[in-house]
Amino acid sequence: ISSFYARVLDLRTMRVRLGPKLLRAGGACSALALEIDGPGTPEHICAFGGTDGAHNTGTFLKSVACYDRRRQVWHEPLGELPVACDHSNAILLPPSLCHPADPARVLLMNFRIRHYADERPEIWAIDLPVSATPRWYLFANETGTAEYLQPRDAAGVFTTASGRYVFNVGGVSYVMRDMPNGKRRRLSMKHSTVRVFDACARRWAPAGGDVGYGYFALQSCASSKLGLAFTCGGQPPDGSVSDKISDNSHNCIVHNLLGPSFG
Repeated sequence: ISSFYARVLDLRTMRVRLGPKLLRAGGACSALALEIDGPGTPEHICAFGGTDGAHNTGTFLKSVACYDRRRQVWHEPLGELPVACDHSNAILLPPSLCHPADPARVLLMNFRIRHYADERPEIWAIDLPVSATPRWYLFANETGTAEYLQPRDAAGVFTTASGRYVFNVGGVSYVMRDMPNGKRRRLSMKHSTVRVFDACARRWAPAGGDVGYGYFALQSCASSKLGLAFTCGGQPPDGSVSDKISDNSHNCIVHNLLGPSFG
């Protein structure tokens, strides 16, 4: 069941405490810290979409709720998402990324719009700072038969220091297959590959990396100081850790951002 409260991790003490009550409950959302009031202002903590209710049967949300830490209130400066979704990744692109006049942008990608189905290839965007009438628009929608173009959700995502390249680790897709008994069954395809989205060309490509076997429900982050990216947790293929399909991985995978696959 979705939590009604945020959790705050104090980086000085590494302790978790109860945070503010959410505007609405929403599990399996994505989140970013954004300078909603303009460059150099305190960041608002924004949650994108998610599931209100039980994970397998709850209602997908179209909302983007942002917490203003100075005023200690929730508000919705980014309007509604184009679609109700969960399991998404939210990415912040810096200004002047591809052209001097480019605004800062938030991208929303790798989401699903139905339970265990309908992973979407669309990448939606909104420009920052937002106008009085916030508008999300289609940033990219590349499709094809290659594995790296297959839509997925519950993936890990990190960016390089420049922000131009968005790396996608793992994730899961669902396909309908004809079975020997004549019935059709929904099967999961857990991805082991790493793909990269070029935010200037607005196209996906294989990144040349592979994590060994398929993972989903991952969390990824990167450090430009270390030149490393980390992908932790996730659920591997059924039975690869134990005979309990609910078991999750205790491991972290390290990617060398300076290597040939991530240069």
